[in-house]
Amino acid sequence: MLSIRRFTMTGLAALSAVAGCLALGGAPALAAPYLPSGSFGAEGPERVVVESSSGDLFVTDPGASKVIKLGPEGEVEGEITGLETPQTKFGLEPGRGVAVDNSESSSKGDVYIASYAEGVHEERPVVDKFAPKAGKPNEYEYVCELVGAGGGCHKEAAKEGVMPTSEFGGFGAFGVTVGATGDVYVTDFNSGGQIYEFGPEGEDVLSSPLSPTDEIPVGIAVDAAGDIYVAVYTGSLAAKEVIEINTKGETSVLDKAGSSDVAVNPTSGEVFVLDSVGGNHVTRYDSTGKEIEQFGGGEVGEANGIAYSAKNNDIYVTDKGKDLIHAFAAASAGGGPEVTCAPPKARTATSLTLSCYVEPKGEEATWWFEYKEAGTTEFTKSPGGTVPGTGGEATEVIGSLKPETTYVYRLRARRKISQQRCVSAAVAATGQSLRGVMR
Repeated sequence: MLSIRRFTMTGLAALSAVAGCLALGGAPALAAPYLPSGSFGAEGPERVVVESSSGDLFVTDPGASKVIKLGPEGEVEGEITGLETPQTKFGLEPGRGVAVDNSESSSKGDVYIASYAEGVHEERPVVDKFAPKAGKPNEYEYVCELVGAGGGCHKEAAKEGVMPTSEFGGFGAFGVTVGATGDVYVTDFNSGGQIYEFGPEGEDVLSSPLSPTDEIPVGIAVDAAGDIYVAVYTGSLAAKEVIEINTKGETSVLDKAGSSDVAVNPTSGEVFVLDSVGGNHVTRYDSTGKEIEQFGGGEVGEANGIAYSAKNNDIYVTDKGKDLIHAFAAASAGGGPEVTCAPPKARTATSLTLSCYVEPKGEEATWWFEYKEAGTTEFTKSPGGTVPGTGGEATEVIGSLKPETTYVYRLRARRKISQQRCVSAAVAATGQSLRGVMR
């Protein structure tokens, strides 16, 4: 877990004692709000998933009854409203899931959304399937709806007279994810802890209850080996934990610290759990179930959704309380560019020079600084530059700063196959004093 230390120094001579920014090859660090406050409906963002090939995010927005598609830098690329589905409008609260098919199956890129008839939680719980429109990757067309075991995937199941052997009951379909083969996994909130597995076309593959049966599954994730991780409520809905179900059907408790959602790195088998005991934070486990670290404490507010990005190895956490999404840069196999930063220098009342050394590990990397006034959410991006694969200096003068104002800055360096973000000290653009928080 990243430590926090506070410091106060006076005079320009003291600048040499300021620690530089952290290279993110190890513990994850907050990379700042991913999307600014006010971008979502009244209830804020809930669940999130990442398309591995593009790094795009799909975020449920219950207050607006839609799923928003965001680009890797937070730009809104599109939305899915559900107008063409039989229920004509998504019911997404509380905490209905969204999934994208990252497999190499025929349904790669398809999006699955767990919903119900808007306004009535128990009415028509289904999983709606959408596919990208030909030539329009940010627009999606309704394909069919999964209505339960034995029901398949139909455009209008009720009108077609489809009678599943086991409908999603009560609050019904809740969590949804897609495995390495394109199979779709759905948790059923009111079926005695049931988890359904469907093929890409909605055909039944497997139906297996959790044990004991008083566990109510919510969030779900599957790794490349087929092991299933489920965030569940237990007993009176007060206790929340994550259960692992291996390919033999054996269950074990991985985490019991007030877990609300779970995500996996399908390649490494690492598991990321959104916990609440002791304050909201993320707990990271290796593929054997050993806890590696905790991070995000003090940063994450009322969080309900977590996702791992195979595109840049980042972790994304939705924050309803702050109405935004946090991005955390995470360590990965091979790592990303290594970054070492020097203290700010050549400081005047309205400018300073930032300098870091970037080691891209063999590939050319693009870099830039981002800075903002402390306590605000919007970063300003500098022009930046590139360094060769052998490494080089990233130096830039940041000007037009307000005197006697505290700023937060960071360096971002990206190579073709990965990304690392460097979060540095909060610095005051003034020749008199320097105050800040080092993360």
